[in-house]
Amino acid sequence: MPHNDARHASNSSRGNGYGYGAYGAGYGGYGYGYGPGVDVDSQGKPRRGFREYLMILRERLWTFVAVALTIFLAVGIYTFNATRLYTASAVVQVLREPMNALGGQDILKEEIRSYEDLNTQIKILESMAVVDAVAERLRGVDLRRLMEPYTTDLKAPPQGVLSANREIRPIRSSLLIAVEFKHPDPRVSSQIANLFAEEYINYNLRLNIENSMKAVEDLKARAAQQRAVVESLETKLAEYKEKYHSISVEEREDIDLQELMALNDIATRNKNALDVSRGHWEQVQRQEAENKPLWELPFISQLPLVSSLRTELSNEQINVATLKQRYLPAHPKMIEAQEAMAQTQAELNKALQSAVQEMHANYITCQKNYDQTMQRLSGKEADIIKLSKMKVEFNSIKTDLEVNRSLHAAMVMRLNSEMAQVSLKNPSARIIDKAVPPVFPSSPKIFTNIFLGFVGGSVVGLALVLLMAFLDDRIKSPFDIESTLGLPLAGIVGRLGHLDAKQKARCVANNEDRRATESFRAIHSYLKLNDAARNAKVLLTTSTVPGEGKSFISTNLAYTFASHGERVVLIDCDLRMPNVGKSLGLPNTLGLQQVLEGTKTLEEATHYNVFPNLDVISSGGHSSKSTQLLHGDVFSKTLELLKTRYDRVFIDSPPVAAVSDAFDI
Repeated sequence: MPHNDARHASNSSRGNGYGYGAYGAGYGGYGYGYGPGVDVDSQGKPRRGFREYLMILRERLWTFVAVALTIFLAVGIYTFNATRLYTASAVVQVLREPMNALGGQDILKEEIRSYEDLNTQIKILESMAVVDAVAERLRGVDLRRLMEPYTTDLKAPPQGVLSANREIRPIRSSLLIAVEFKHPDPRVSSQIANLFAEEYINYNLRLNIENSMKAVEDLKARAAQQRAVVESLETKLAEYKEKYHSISVEEREDIDLQELMALNDIATRNKNALDVSRGHWEQVQRQEAENKPLWELPFISQLPLVSSLRTELSNEQINVATLKQRYLPAHPKMIEAQEAMAQTQAELNKALQSAVQEMHANYITCQKNYDQTMQRLSGKEADIIKLSKMKVEFNSIKTDLEVNRSLHAAMVMRLNSEMAQVSLKNPSARIIDKAVPPVFPSSPKIFTNIFLGFVGGSVVGLALVLLMAFLDDRIKSPFDIESTLGLPLAGIVGRLGHLDAKQKARCVANNEDRRATESFRAIHSYLKLNDAARNAKVLLTTSTVPGEGKSFISTNLAYTFASHGERVVLIDCDLRMPNVGKSLGLPNTLGLQQVLEGTKTLEEATHYNVFPNLDVISSGGHSSKSTQLLHGDVFSKTLELLKTRYDRVFIDSPPVAAVSDAFDI
């Protein structure tokens, strides 16, 4: 059975009975004017608007205030009771290249060229080696002043305190590093920060000297090895000169290169001649294979004998053609002319054949000349290659000897220079600003902590409120209605606590409450525009449990449609606990029950013109067999008949959670 797919929500209070006296509870907190429907997302699902979130916050305002205030006070108590810490900072500059007293280059170049190099220095500053060096310098009073705020055991190792309160901070876009130390005593913080800077510089200097000494020892060993290599190459070169007479290698190479150049010229000329003769011979073969005249080839037609015979043959052909016009074929002159033409043709063929043989002989000769030249060229190249190998080996030994002599000399010179520089090593960093005792504590930061406590308390309080709202599954807003049931909200009717049941039933007809009347008009507009409800003849109103105001909605919605000129009938199908007739002041002794039982006709059970354009069919009393009556064929036929008589049929059905009659309808 067709019915509207929109839900009509009332804003009334709930009482103890089942009827209009039950109106009162609902969504009065949201007020009038919400309008049909709530905000939806791109997929058509309802979503909370800013107004709903404000209502959630207002509902749990004291929870929000309590949580925010608790966190704020906790942060404040911590801030004002925390130990004051003072941070002293010393600034160290890492030199891009360590200063060299002799102006030369070290064996180990310790240059700062990239961020990785600078980060390496930062990690050295953060290393336990520097911490241990600082701890070694603390004695007596200095050590006691450092450890007193942290432990009563003054014999405990200070490394843990030093590493926990030290911070290395690179200064952006520079080679400067800030070494910071926190301590309750400002004098201790400045003293330890300066010690860290000094020990970092000393540690780097010691490390550089140790590495340089190792490099010098390694350089000595390499110089000795290089001297042995030079002596071995000198012996090898002397033996090679004696074996191959290397003094004449360069002269022989010049002669062979000149002969090779001459042979290359000859080979090039022979190759060109071979290509020409091969091309002519291939054209002749192609012409003969295609049965085409050889004299069509340019290089044959240009031969003197062939050219003269072709000219003579053309003249004789012209002569024969001229004689044909004057004499018969058997005429002596014709016979003489044809014989002369045939003889010339034979001579031409013989000349062409002779030219072909001459071209073939020329091709064979060019091929032989080219092959012989290439053989001589290959032999000469082999000789040159062999000579080059000898020369390469000779030059290789000679070059190796020169290179190793130079390398040995450079090693000796570098070794002498490095041995002089080891004792003159300079540090790779320097202190730019020494740490001084700070005047103001660095922590706790009072204003920052108070601000963070306020913001954090507000955020946590708001998050807790939203979490409580998320976990709260009670329906208290239009958003909850739509998101829970998955149906669009047609409208909201404000609370009418000042009206009794009968006044509520005729609220629209008598304009008892202007806001309620406008709400029902808004629902009427929504149903007229809704695709599913626009053309629906039957509209059924139900509720979850008794007392939610479904009869109130049914009567006033029927009044609204009737006031807009539509013929409307309102049927009370709640046969177990009927309320429409009572609320409208109509007798309930005759109605739908008698029509369905067949004891009365539909016309006899109808109350006509209860309101202009509105007829009402009451329940006709209580019935314990409402399910059988509403599920029967008589009810279906009655409903079909009413659809033909009226523009709209409104049905007030029983609650769906109490009985199943609404599903049968």
